[in-house]
Amino acid sequence: MSKTTRHFRNTWYPALAGFAGISLGTGLLRFAYTPIIPSLIHADWTTVPEAAWLGSANFWGGLIGMLIALPASRWIPRQRLLNAAMLLGVLSLFACAWDLGLIWFGTWRFLQGFLGALIMAIVPGGVMAFAPESQRRLVGGITIAGMGFALMPCLIFPSINQYGPTGEWLLCAMLGLACFAVTGPFAFRHIRGTAESSGDAAALTPSNRKPYFLFVAAYAVAGVSMIPDALFLSDYLVRSLGASPAQASALFAWFAGGLAVGAVSGGVIAHRFGTLLSIAILAILGLTGNSFILFTQSPNLASIASFFFSLWVGGTVSMASIRTLELVGPTAHVTFWPIMCLAYAIGMGIAATGFAFLLDQGADYRLFFWLVEALMLLFIAFAISSYRWIEKQSNILH
Repeated sequence: MSKTTRHFRNTWYPALAGFAGISLGTGLLRFAYTPIIPSLIHADWTTVPEAAWLGSANFWGGLIGMLIALPASRWIPRQRLLNAAMLLGVLSLFACAWDLGLIWFGTWRFLQGFLGALIMAIVPGGVMAFAPESQRRLVGGITIAGMGFALMPCLIFPSINQYGPTGEWLLCAMLGLACFAVTGPFAFRHIRGTAESSGDAAALTPSNRKPYFLFVAAYAVAGVSMIPDALFLSDYLVRSLGASPAQASALFAWFAGGLAVGAVSGGVIAHRFGTLLSIAILAILGLTGNSFILFTQSPNLASIASFFFSLWVGGTVSMASIRTLELVGPTAHVTFWPIMCLAYAIGMGIAATGFAFLLDQGADYRLFFWLVEALMLLFIAFAISSYRWIEKQSNILH
């Protein structure tokens, strides 16, 4: 095997498989719903509060999926669990192409969140364990960049606008099928066996236990913070800033693109300068982006600002995976990464339900973006505390 072939097999092949897996599990099963919301409301498939509750159902499905992911991966071979989740995820996208009522949609949206969580829990650890140690941050960043795959349908939706929600869901299903075709064979060959049940408490030494759980708290707050943009941005552009449904769907591409760029750039910055500087840079960009969303009256400027906010969202997911790797190592990553994802899912589920309830009570979207400002400051405080604790312990020991 030549050096080039070996490099592709060990680095780019797992990165591509990881990217495709997260593209399906998060990009399509979770975030692609947001640019479809204006079309769903315009076609009278749902009302605004119903669309919000459907988003909440997806995030609660994600929470249940994260709770089940680790014990399930200890009993069921991961390649079977992952491929079953991806295949059912594709089928769920096809199922949403027909308007058979709110219960029908709610069931499938819940299932999409559940399946997406299983995929997110298994794929990053699986591909990083296969990649060489020197390339794990790069592979991890490219893998998490799949969150931004919702960019692809956003770019195509305006050209199929005449087909309504049916055409948009079918497009997502076909893209999901392509993702499954890429990740499925890799999973069968390289993400095999059950997750290890040993090393849970042992991997968290006294010096890294508190930093880990401080970052878990930061990651949970990040999950709350991203909901207004991830779930309501498209409808905000229509109802508050006067964009058309087709324009809002296309403009959501800025947010989706930021997710992808944030995940990759976060990995690159972390590789060069460490995760702390990466988190600081991305958080500043996120705060700036959310502030512009709050104060601009232009849908175009709000969409561009959402790109900078989602740089932080995508980069934070990438950083959480890499930070877990730093604290517990590659072997225990498969155990402690799902816990991190569970905290994120809890934050998203609580936030999605709370914001849906507030919408039902007539709350304005801008209130949500003001809350994001405060929550991001709380995220920064928790994240920095995670690093300062290690420095404090190091000074005590020396």
